Amino acid sequence: MSKWRKDKRIAKWNKLTLRNNFMFRLVMEKQELCKKLIECILGIKIKSISYMEHEKSFEANLKSKGIRLDLFVIDEDGVAYDIEMQMDNSYKEFLGRRTRYYISTMDNNALKKGERYSQLRKSYVIFICTFDPFGRGLAKYTFNAICNEDHSLVLDDGVTRVFINTEGDRHRISKELASLIGYISTGEVTDDYTQDLDEEVRALRNDDGRERDYMTYMQTIMEHE
Repeated sequence: MSKWRKDKRIAKWNKLTLRNNFMFRLVMEKQELCKKLIECILGIKIKSISYMEHEKSFEANLKSKGIRLDLFVIDEDGVAYDIEMQMDNSYKEFLGRRTRYYISTMDNNALKKGERYSQLRKSYVIFICTFDPFGRGLAKYTFNAICNEDHSLVLDDGVTRVFINTEGDRHRISKELASLIGYISTGEVTDDYTQDLDEEVRALRNDDGRERDYMTYMQTIMEHE
């Protein structure tokens, strides 16, 4: 494993922040931290969440493209949340289509034979981007299906897509969300929640077992590449 430690493409474990996909998933294993993240981003209150399989894998059929979700949880009302940490902006022009595929695959697994469309659960796909995905300078972009002819008419399909831009203008968002994206961007602690996140990140860095998991994970990824 030593050769992987020397590879410059692998960030050092003791330097990882919440921006790192692997560290993000580990931190969000703490239920209260994950629940607070959803509440902060969406401006809602939820009582509880339950985790689906970490890095949930969906396969529509043998010929289709499979997907893996970073963080997939469901709240007490059955609302589904897929949350992704996105640092690579190489394919940012395809993020919209990526969310489309994620949602379609999630929905394909949501209903059993004989169930009605009304039983299809409400879903959110949330991308936390360390870059501006749309170049408009906003810190938060929220998309729903709106009628082109009458913007007051929203199609009730139960799907909401949210993109967070950690480098965006923080004046038009809540103080809590501004503090969160500030921490993701710079590591600066400015409130109780970011303090809790920072303490968890630091605790994980001191966990040798988690470091071994990280190196194994990175090795697997690079072997696939």
